Amino acid sequence: MWPEVEELEGAMQALLTLLEDPLAPGLEVSWERCRKAEARLVERMNTSPALPPEQQDDLRAGLDRLVRLNAVARQSLLRGQEQLSGRLKATREKGAQMRAYSKGPAATGGSCDLSG
Repeated sequence: MWPEVEELEGAMQALLTLLEDPLAPGLEVSWERCRKAEARLVERMNTSPALPPEQQDDLRAGLDRLVRLNAVARQSLLRGQEQLSGRLKATREKGAQMRAYSKGPAATGGSCDLSG
């Protein structure tokens, strides 16, 4: 197998472990490592002569693994976006409640008549 494929596969697997926690340190570094490994692979593919069939099969298998890793990474990012969106919505709702409470009973529909 091409070392560039192995390098990119390793970089993507490392990135996937970090995607579980979007605030994890090293996410930017891992993403940059993937980007550079991809560029090296593309460069090698563009400059390499035609491969014999057995090497083509090895390369195809490596590229198939990269496609699957990419799909997993996309799903992980979508899940992270959905979670973040849910947290943002909840925060906005709580903020609106707090603003309403800070305006006093008239804003909340309540009454402060304690004479009774």
